[in-house]
Amino acid sequence: MKTSLGHLPQRKAEELEILTKYIRRAVPAQMVILFGSYARGNWVELDERFDYGVHTTFQSDYDILALVEHGVEPYGAARKLDRVEDVFARNTRSDTPVSFILEHIQTFNKYLAEGRYFWTDIAEEGIMLYDSGKFTLETPCELNAQEFKGQVQEYFEEWNGRGETFYKYAALAHSNKDHKFSIFNFHQACESFLHTIRLIHTLKKPRIHDLEKLVKSCKVHTPEILAFFPTDTEESKRLFKILNDAYIAARYDPKYTIAPADIDRIRPHVELLRQITRNAYDKKIAELDALIDSSPTK
Repeated sequence: MKTSLGHLPQRKAEELEILTKYIRRAVPAQMVILFGSYARGNWVELDERFDYGVHTTFQSDYDILALVEHGVEPYGAARKLDRVEDVFARNTRSDTPVSFILEHIQTFNKYLAEGRYFWTDIAEEGIMLYDSGKFTLETPCELNAQEFKGQVQEYFEEWNGRGETFYKYAALAHSNKDHKFSIFNFHQACESFLHTIRLIHTLKKPRIHDLEKLVKSCKVHTPEILAFFPTDTEESKRLFKILNDAYIAARYDPKYTIAPADIDRIRPHVELLRQITRNAYDKKIAELDALIDSSPTK
């Protein structure tokens, strides 16, 4: 894992050194790891926008993973870390928010050994701010077909399940004439289904909400995804834009409206994506079962 903060401005590096000291005073951390945008180098100081007439702001956090030994009570330690953020902001006058994850180091190593996507991203992209030297991190392993299948099944159950729940909320809201809530949940259903397709093929989930980008990231694995919402006419482009924009517009714009007829036109596309996702999962499981059956170590 990387250890250098050389890509950061000096002020940011100094703030992280101070933050690490406060963390170590608060909890018996064995490792403190910076991950996320400040580790990758694509952080945002402050992004102010007017989307659909609504003023929104975004600012990157210092994302920190604090690893403690088994035996450290997680709830109490997490509350101590919550107080660290207040002390840090007060004493440094830093305007960068801090977001903590506290985990047992043994559990983190288990996730790495299993190749879990979020945790392996931290190991690959993270920067070690403190290491007690008492523990060694596992190297993410290459999964065999049986292990890969197990994670595919888990991720399908979780993310396809989310998509189905959002779909039900959207349909119910539409029948109750809450069309703004309906289109937002149809967007969330599509996002969840598309993440499902990525996960069952790569065990990776990109940090993307834009449906157009998600479709592009899925088509190499599931070419059938191009049938989900063809934009070959002005009307289909208009409808897809309504669906894609709903993530922000239907959530933040108090004056947002959508014609019920447009939801009726969009809904069949969402239903098609549900089926494409299910078919992609069934196909992937069949491929993995064939690999398992042909394995000499079966």
